[in-house]
Amino acid sequence: IDGKETGKFPDIGAVALSLDGAHYAFASSKGMKTALIVDGKGTYTNALVSAPTFIEGGKRVRYVSYEAGKKVFRVTRKM
Repeated sequence: IDGKETGKFPDIGAVALSLDGAHYAFASSKGMKTALIVDGKGTYTNALVSAPTFIEGGKRVRYVSYEAGKKVFRVTRKM
């Protein structure tokens, strides 16, 4: 961020940016564990997380999360 390292993430997926450019989010995985990273901080860990999308003008981030053999969850998190 602004030329400064915010963390080390093993493997990242597609990056989503909020419309105002104030926030970014992506899924970072290591083995079978995946974390949603928002603005450089991990917010949730599960088996798999889809690419996130910002909604409501960047006030919330939405993604799909699931574990093998379990239910699929659509998650909406407030910023």
